[in-house]
Amino acid sequence: MDEPMIAWIAVALAGIALLLGGAALALALTRMVVLRRQVRLAMASAIEAAERADEAAAAVERLSPDGGSDLAAELEDVKHLLGQLAQRIQEGAVRPGAPRGEGRAAAQSMTVAVQEAVEGNRVDIVLQPVVTLPQRNTRFMTASCRLRDANGQALPADQAMAMVAHLGLGQELDNQLLFRCVQMVRRMKRRPRKVGLFCGLSAASLADADFFAQFAEYLEGDTELPDFLVFELPAAVLEQADEAMLQRLYHLTELGFHLGVARLADPRMDAAELARAGISFARIDVDRLLPPGATGDADAGGPTVAGSRADQDWLDAYIALRRENILPIAVGVEAEGQVPALLDLEISLAEGPLFGAAQVAGLEP
Repeated sequence: MDEPMIAWIAVALAGIALLLGGAALALALTRMVVLRRQVRLAMASAIEAAERADEAAAAVERLSPDGGSDLAAELEDVKHLLGQLAQRIQEGAVRPGAPRGEGRAAAQSMTVAVQEAVEGNRVDIVLQPVVTLPQRNTRFMTASCRLRDANGQALPADQAMAMVAHLGLGQELDNQLLFRCVQMVRRMKRRPRKVGLFCGLSAASLADADFFAQFAEYLEGDTELPDFLVFELPAAVLEQADEAMLQRLYHLTELGFHLGVARLADPRMDAAELARAGISFARIDVDRLLPPGATGDADAGGPTVAGSRADQDWLDAYIALRRENILPIAVGVEAEGQVPALLDLEISLAEGPLFGAAQVAGLEP
């Protein structure tokens, strides 16, 4: 265990001891705020704090909130954070099948790399073309963040974005992505060929009323942005959105922005509910829409679609989306043999390696 981590545990427990020693309520509240901040910092280094988490939790459980309702509320907040810390250590610290030490080291390394990348602005915006079918003209670009480590190497996207959410850095990335997208829109709208941008919006940003108010105010400053920007949300965010979050989405549509939902994972989603939330686009993996044999290139001797059928649940989902005037985007298209089948489904938007590799913003056409 590193000395700094032991030190913060000692400071935290010392603060609790002062509380129990009869300090004034104001001092108690100050100490508890400090303790809460320390716990939040510990959550960012949860792997290192694993052995001490139970001790800290037990110490908090022994406290009696005699200082009043404000102190009781602070105590409950700290206990809640410690519970989150313990859960994250249990669920995410070690990869299945990996030695415990190796899992901790890898997780800690990713934590540090992601924190340093965001704080050091080592964030690239990567663009992937979304084309029209059958013409294959670029109609949109999908913008996403890619983090780089101290050596300039790209961090694994899925792991890095999961750690961003884990550390509560989603709003920082949303800010960077939006600012860069607005810059690109201002360049693109001067060109004869109009290309829109899909810009991701995290659950953290949508749930934070203060952040979203500033976010919306920034958008209101440029009335041409809705012609170019489409805000895209993960499907899980829409499923769990409360009334306040839905109202914020509605405000975006009032400003003229279109909304999209990232890759759908469940064909049983309610297309009508998506439409009521203001969704205009929905991404679906191409393999869910096409028969298994359509994944190869028939002209190159690959498998054909004869005798194969696509998943009926996903076809029904596709039909439901079209009925609600939500445009499906087939993503992950890799082979020429997939294109005729997509045209048979009258899918007009597609994305994938077949239509162009992802590239760092600034090199876009």
